[in-house]
Amino acid sequence: MDGDRRRARKLILAATLFACAFLVLLLGATYVLDPSDDGADGAASGGGFTVRGLDEITEPVDGEPLPDETFELFDGTETSFADYRGTPLVVNMWATTCGPCVREMPALEEASQALEGQVAFIGVNVAEQVEHARPFAEDLGITFDLAADPDGSIIAAIGSAAMPTTVFVDADGRMVDVHLGQLDLDELTERVEAALL
Repeated sequence: MDGDRRRARKLILAATLFACAFLVLLLGATYVLDPSDDGADGAASGGGFTVRGLDEITEPVDGEPLPDETFELFDGTETSFADYRGTPLVVNMWATTCGPCVREMPALEEASQALEGQVAFIGVNVAEQVEHARPFAEDLGITFDLAADPDGSIIAAIGSAAMPTTVFVDADGRMVDVHLGQLDLDELTERVEAALL
């Protein structure tokens, strides 16, 4: 009887390990963790993720117009980047599976509250389902606009392949500054003031 239980436990353990390995391989087809953290400006700064399949895309070119992508906000409203014209805009690409993205969310929320009426903020959730990301954002107390990018088309149109990516857009809809990697509140505030105010 004990031998049967041990064999059953071993089979369950083996099946669990196999399932975990399969899940890691499956997630690896979507995300690849950048293990470097050289502190430089770029995807390696603060760590981050690269969306596989978009790795041929380069980082956005400063001064380029923000693509006029149409997307759905978490509340179901359909909108586009053109709807934000006339107000400076901070666009942040993020995912719940990206540690640096999660760590910088409180700074984005604090900055959006402090700059309300002067600068708009939008978080673009990449390669996840809204049903998964919405409760996560609610738990963090995020109040700025959140958009769904389940197939990665928005991040591709913007021209980035890494998360987090933060794009600073002037009132005319031009990308005037781009940061790949995690930002803290001081860095975020400095970039907003230098690029948008």
